[in-house]
Amino acid sequence: MVFKTVILALALVIVAPVFIYAAEEDCTLSSDALEEALDPKASNVKKILPTKKEDRHLKQTVVFSNDVKLTYQVGGCEHYAYTLTYENVEKPKAKNLKSYTQLALDLIKQTKFKAGKEEKVLTKSLEKGLQKSGAAKWPLDLGCQDAICQIEVKPQGDKITVVLSYDFAL
Repeated sequence: MVFKTVILALALVIVAPVFIYAAEEDCTLSSDALEEALDPKASNVKKILPTKKEDRHLKQTVVFSNDVKLTYQVGGCEHYAYTLTYENVEKPKAKNLKSYTQLALDLIKQTKFKAGKEEKVLTKSLEKGLQKSGAAKWPLDLGCQDAICQIEVKPQGDKITVVLSYDFAL
């Protein structure tokens, strides 16, 4: 009985990685589709950090001349998702939903994208978000038709971090 258990355990150890590998390769999103989106040659870019690509995820970071750090992350498997994380951002004077949404829209418009698809989708959603009013509650759903678009603002000392995200099921 012990011998059969040992043989079964060895078989699982040998066969399980094959099934895991097959499952990983059954992704809708190809890792070849992941590209840098930020234009590192934009006039307002002060510093470019090395781009990192692992499996089905890519991370690109730049620091602007106003010391705002932007990290663009894209990836997925059954979803195509990206986030734009702006750190070290000045707080708006008014602390309402409209002022934070306008701030996020201004950040997007100051960001230079290579192809511009990220900019178009988020700009349109943020412009719709300007119609909303009231207290700011995070994360805020921006409504991107078939996708989920959100804005979140996090305190960072005397500054804030603004996170814009897009998630589309493939």
